[in-house]
Amino acid sequence: MVGVGVDAGLGALGMSAVAQSTVSVVMVALLVVLITLLLLSERRWDSHWTVVLDDDSLAEESSREEAVAARCDELSARCGLSPREDEIMRLLARKKTMAAIARDLYIAEGTVKAHVRHIYEKAGINTRKDLLELLGVGDR
Repeated sequence: MVGVGVDAGLGALGMSAVAQSTVSVVMVALLVVLITLLLLSERRWDSHWTVVLDDDSLAEESSREEAVAARCDELSARCGLSPREDEIMRLLARKKTMAAIARDLYIAEGTVKAHVRHIYEKAGINTRKDLLELLGVGDR
């Protein structure tokens, strides 16, 4: 079908039937080669439409989160934090604001502040920065 249309177009240019057939075959062959190269290339076509995540960075992030969780467990046990204080400490470790913590837990911001004060007292620290350093979160 394609060859017939191409042959008719080439015939209008004054080409002989043999030349028309040759050009048609070459065009089809080039099209097949182009499609084959496109489909079999090693290029990641999904990266044009989606985010391709680096598996190493995901593993590193997961490992970092596990390490922080382990330090939270240890600090909570060592300082005798209540379950609510432990929960708030973990949210602080995720760098949530007091207002966000209050919203997430459906409690007043003043209640969050009281829990944070208790966490600081039990851990023997004075600031959120001290807590983040203690948990190994730092300035990430």
